[in-house]
Amino acid sequence: MFIVSLVETYFHVGNILISVCILFFGLLFLHRLKFSLQKKAIFFFLIGIILFTITEVLILANVSWRSELIEILEDVVKSSFIVCFGITLFFFRQSEQYEISKLHRRAFRDILTGLYNYAFFRQSGQQKFLEAKRRKLPLSVMMLDIDNFKAYNDQFGHQSGNTALQCFAKELKHITREYDLVARYGGEEFVVLISADLDEGFNLAQRICNRIASACNPQSHPELYRSITVSIGLASITESINSLDKLIEAADLELYRAKQAGKNRVHVINEVPNSSS
Repeated sequence: MFIVSLVETYFHVGNILISVCILFFGLLFLHRLKFSLQKKAIFFFLIGIILFTITEVLILANVSWRSELIEILEDVVKSSFIVCFGITLFFFRQSEQYEISKLHRRAFRDILTGLYNYAFFRQSGQQKFLEAKRRKLPLSVMMLDIDNFKAYNDQFGHQSGNTALQCFAKELKHITREYDLVARYGGEEFVVLISADLDEGFNLAQRICNRIASACNPQSHPELYRSITVSIGLASITESINSLDKLIEAADLELYRAKQAGKNRVHVINEVPNSSS
């Protein structure tokens, strides 16, 4: 009986020493973590380790001094220990979901501008196009191109060009609606897909054009070296346009015509009255 008791004592003492080591290295590990949810998870894990250590100390104390109070404390600490590990698992799960969500957002966002990227536009745009065709709903697409961007890039450098793209994207995001699909199509070219007919699409395109001309300048954005304007081509879904690619091609053709007509303007398929700015 004495030997069994001695072995149990050494066993609990060993648990205490292991817990102290885990606590020491856990604190070092906690200090190096960058994500708040992971820090919370490790923090509650370490509290659980402390509670486990206290439980082991109480067990040893109860061996020497049989006390009802010690037994009650032991039960309370054990319950707290279980709660802590439950919270730890919760925060680990939340951290995993957050990281997956962040990776998902990164996969579909353009790193430079923060707008949706080409891949997401193709995926989401295709769904919207098929739904619009099936339900006979209006759908329009704008192709936008920053005027004389290559010259800006060549004159002021690629970093300045990137800053100009970020400024343009910020203003574009500001003026478009939350439910519009706004994406960077490639280079200095952007695309906006809206659930609207040609007239409503033209009004929005004109506001975008005016907004960029009035806001993207060194007065409003000191990081810009000169003012920026945009040309926009607009096309709307019709019976003859039976795919998203054809809708984009139609808008791209109108963008070309806007460039040819003098830039800093909106050009619309089948021409809306007073469509030039």
